[in-house]
Amino acid sequence: MIKVVGAGSFVGLAGCTSSRAGDGGSGGTVGGGGDSKWGDFSGETLHFVTGESDDASQEFWDRVTQDFAAETGADIKVEYTGFGSAQIQRIAQLVQAGEAPTVNQTAFHQVATFVENDILVPLTDVMDDQVAPAIGNPNDASRFEFEGDLYQIPFWNNVGDFFYREDLADEVGMGAPDTWDKVLEYAEKVDGIRPGLNGSYVAAGQGAHAVAQLASWLYNNDGRIVERDSSGDLRIAIQDGKMRDRFVETLEFQRDLHEFSPEASDSTWDTLASSMAQNTAACQWYVGFRPPVRSFRAEQDFAEHVRCLQHPTSPAGSRTGRGGADGLSVFRNSNEEMGKQFIAFMMRPKYLLDLYMSIAPVHNIPAYPDFQQSDDYQEALKDLPYNQEDIAEYQERVANDWISYPAETEPPNPYIGAVFERSPLWDMQTEVLVNDTDIDVAIDQYAPKMQANLDETAGQ
Repeated sequence: MIKVVGAGSFVGLAGCTSSRAGDGGSGGTVGGGGDSKWGDFSGETLHFVTGESDDASQEFWDRVTQDFAAETGADIKVEYTGFGSAQIQRIAQLVQAGEAPTVNQTAFHQVATFVENDILVPLTDVMDDQVAPAIGNPNDASRFEFEGDLYQIPFWNNVGDFFYREDLADEVGMGAPDTWDKVLEYAEKVDGIRPGLNGSYVAAGQGAHAVAQLASWLYNNDGRIVERDSSGDLRIAIQDGKMRDRFVETLEFQRDLHEFSPEASDSTWDTLASSMAQNTAACQWYVGFRPPVRSFRAEQDFAEHVRCLQHPTSPAGSRTGRGGADGLSVFRNSNEEMGKQFIAFMMRPKYLLDLYMSIAPVHNIPAYPDFQQSDDYQEALKDLPYNQEDIAEYQERVANDWISYPAETEPPNPYIGAVFERSPLWDMQTEVLVNDTDIDVAIDQYAPKMQANLDETAGQ
C-alpha cells in the first residue's frame, strides 16, 4: 500500500480525463505503428497522468501524446488531476487496483515516496542511452539517484531566489542587497518610501508556501530540518545542536524582515507571487520567476526594475536555496517499455523548446545546461520582455545551487509530507512572526510534534 501522507480517503479525479477517440470512438488516439523507431504499440494504451491542468499544459501534452500515437499505434489516455493530494491519491488508487498508469509527471518528493513503495521502474538506461545523447546531462541537483539508479527523467526546475526593486535601491543609495544584513538594511530604508509600500513581504500564513519560504532561507543558511541518525532513522534535526542554531538564526532573520512586511498571516502562494506586482512590497523571496512576470503583466512602470538575485549570502556563507525538479517516471506493472519509449520520444529539442516556452517560460528552468545554452532556446528568450541579466541569474546561477526536501538526507527522505505538509512547522513560524513567541519556546513546543508525525509515518 502507498502511504499517502496528509491525505484522507481516495477521491476521484480533481481535473479531467482527456481520451481522444479514434474513428471508431473506442477511446484513445490510434496511430499508425509499423516501422517506427519508437516501437509498435498498436492495441496498447499509454496512460499518462499529470498534475498540470491549465490550458497550455493540456494543449502541450495532448499534442505530444497524439504524436506518439501516430508514430507507434498506441491508444492514449491522459488524466489531468490537478496538483496537491488529488494527484497522489489518484496514483495510489490506480496502483492498488492493479491498473498502474504508464507514465506520470512527478516531482522529487513523489519520486521518493514511489521508490520507497517499489512501484517505479529504474530509468538510468533511458537517460544514458537516449536522453543524454540528444540533449546532454541534467544539472547535478536534478540527477536524483537512489542507490545509483534514476527513477525520474527531469525536464524542468523551480528554485528559490530573491527579488528586489533596483530603482528603490538606487534611490536610497544602495547596491544589490546580496547579504542578509543588506536585505534588512534595504527593507528598512525603503519601507514606506511610497504610499502603501512595505519594505518586504514575508509569508506568515498556514500552508506549504510559508514552509517553502522558511526552508529555502534555512538551506541558504546551511541548515536542514531532517537528518538521519547513526541507525538510519529519521529525526527532526532542529531540536538540538548545530541545526537548531542554524534554525534559530534563520527564524531571527525572518522575524526581523517581517517587521517591514504586512502581517501576511493570511498569505497564500498567490499573494506571495503577487506582492511586488501589486506594489505592496519592495522585496521578497519566491520559488521561481513570478514576481517580475506578474509585474510586467500588471504593466507596472517599475516592472523592469524588479531584479532577481540568487539567495543573498547567509551568515554561513551560503547562497543555496530550496528547489525541485519535475519530470517523467514509469510505473511497474504497466507497459514499461512503452513508457520508456514515450519519455525518450518526448525528451527531444523539438518538444522541449515548446514545453519551456509555452508553460510558464523562464519560471520553469530547463534542467539541461546544454539545452539551456542552445541557440534556439536563447533566441526564444530574447522575445520576452524580462531583463536578460535576470534570466541568466535565475537560469544559470540559481538553477545550479539548490537542494530539495527529500535530498536533505541520504538515502532520500520518502516521508517529507509528515514534516513539510503538516501544521506544526508552519504553526511554529506563525507563532514567532505573528504572535511574537520566543523562538526557543516555539521550537521546544512544535519540534516534538514534528518528530511524532515523522515517527508515526515512517514506522520507526
